[in-house]
Amino acid sequence: MKPYVVILIVLGGLTFFVSLWSGIIYIISYASGWQKLAKTYATTYTPSQTKSCSCLFRKSSSYNGVVQYASTREGLYLKTIKLFSIGHKPLFIPWTDIENYESGNLSTPYKHRFMFYKSHFNVKDVSIYISQDVKAMQTQ
Repeated sequence: MKPYVVILIVLGGLTFFVSLWSGIIYIISYASGWQKLAKTYATTYTPSQTKSCSCLFRKSSSYNGVVQYASTREGLYLKTIKLFSIGHKPLFIPWTDIENYESGNLSTPYKHRFMFYKSHFNVKDVSIYISQDVKAMQTQ
């Protein structure tokens, strides 16, 4: 086999893999409700420090260890790590916009839940299950 054919096969394989990965991550952002949240809560704000957590959106899309968060007095900042950032804009959700926050024995390992049911927002019927009690860790 000629060297240029091998190079073309390798480049084609890499291009296919990157395109497939990007497409899957983008579809997950829609299925999970992240895109729906981003319409209202997308932000350019970047906190100085974030911590990792696991999240479950709509009980179907699991983000195990790829979500980073910061909890402030004003609200909750969420973003994904770079590898999963396609279609996942950083979010800043004010505490006042969270209709319900439950903490306790929900479903392991997700013990805390945020619910968005306010009709005057673009976001309805999206639940976020998260592995950390972020509301209890609010900072200044």
